Order: sequence, then structure tokens, then C-alpha cells
Amino acid sequence: MDQIQKCPSAHTDAASDHAPVRIWHQSFTVLEHLPDYAEALHKHFVRISRSNTEVVLHGMHPDTYATSYPGLDIRYSYVQKLHSQQFVANAIAAEEQGYDAFALMTLPEPSLLDIRSLLDIPVVGYCESASLTSVMLGMNFGILHFIPELAPHIRTTVQRI
Repeated sequence: MDQIQKCPSAHTDAASDHAPVRIWHQSFTVLEHLPDYAEALHKHFVRISRSNTEVVLHGMHPDTYATSYPGLDIRYSYVQKLHSQQFVANAIAAEEQGYDAFALMTLPEPSLLDIRSLLDIPVVGYCESASLTSVMLGMNFGILHFIPELAPHIRTTVQRI
């Protein structure tokens, strides 16, 4: 919900001839609780983005999880659905605020298809995008994850593509 950091690019490239692009990056983590992670994301997006692209980092509300580790909650499909209502609300806010795209950057991608059905801007999911890229590069790929209960969600995403 809270905007953490804007990541304007340090690049100077031919992109300046194009309209600026603003991307809402939505994390399943509380970025305020993970400042090193948020800073690493910020630096990464500054490094790889075109000069006219701004990636704005957003995390979950600070009171979302019972502990500082979201994996205890997101391993349960039902709790993912509850928390994903923040994704839906934030996606709608992104479109209303004029963002050009909404990036749902979490492996289980709860409510991804629901969000797409509600918005007119592009909506991308991390697992779906990574899987599609992997398929383009080779016949087989694997996904490493550290929460065993997420395996069915990941399988569903991969089967859908």
C-alpha cells in the first residue's frame, strides 16, 4: 500500500524519444521491514531501466502479517486470497493514478487473473513471466521455492501457460 521508493533510471538512451513509463511494482513483502531488500530492488531497477522508465516500489501494509516473515501466512491459499485484496485495491489505485503497468511480483500471484479482468493497463505476474521466458529459452525448467505449500499454486500457473 505504501509507496517505498521511486526508481528513476540512471540511463541515458534513445528512450528519451518515447513517452515516460511508470510501473507499479507490488511486492508480497512489507518493504519497510526489509530495507536492504528494498534498496537492492531500487538499485537493480535504476540500473536496468530505460531513462524514461520509473519503477515505483510498493509493499504490503505494515500490519499485514503476524510476524516479520510472510512465508508463515502465504503458505495457506485462503490467507493468500485474503492478503491479495491489497493487490486488487493497489492495482485499481495504480490505474487511477495513471501508471502504465502493474507488476505483481510474487511467486504465487494470487488474484492475478482477477486483477487483469478489472484493469485496462497491462498486468504482469512474476511466476507467469519467468515461466514464459524459461519456455522460450528451453524445453525444461525448474522453479526453486522454499515454502512447500506453494507447489500447487506454482504448478497451476505453469500449467496455465
